[in-house]
Amino acid sequence: MLAENTNVVNIELNQKSSFEVLLNVFDQAANAYLDLTTFTANSGYTTDLGSNDPTSIIPINAQIGNSVAGEIRLSLSSSDTSIMDPFIKYFYDVTITDNNTAYKTRIIQGTIKVNAGVS
Repeated sequence: MLAENTNVVNIELNQKSSFEVLLNVFDQAANAYLDLTTFTANSGYTTDLGSNDPTSIIPINAQIGNSVAGEIRLSLSSSDTSIMDPFIKYFYDVTITDNNTAYKTRIIQGTIKVNAGVS
């Protein structure tokens, strides 16, 4: 199974522009990409890590791509990024859940820096 050491990956994106990134989950213990066939992926961002209010977490679209290659595609539309403030620090994470066992683990976390946009 995937080790519990979460990778920190900071993201930089442009306000008012679509954003997409493809991640590949690698299981170091098995020395292979993690087969995500039985997994679902979730992601979200917030400005307040200390909040217990689930409405403070804004979802990031997270989809399993080529499951055998451990692919997860994260995306935000231009409408999603247009509401992001370039002067605020955002925090995000990505979790995967094994649908057979309900085991959930955070695989990536970090910050999001937003570059201001005019049009």
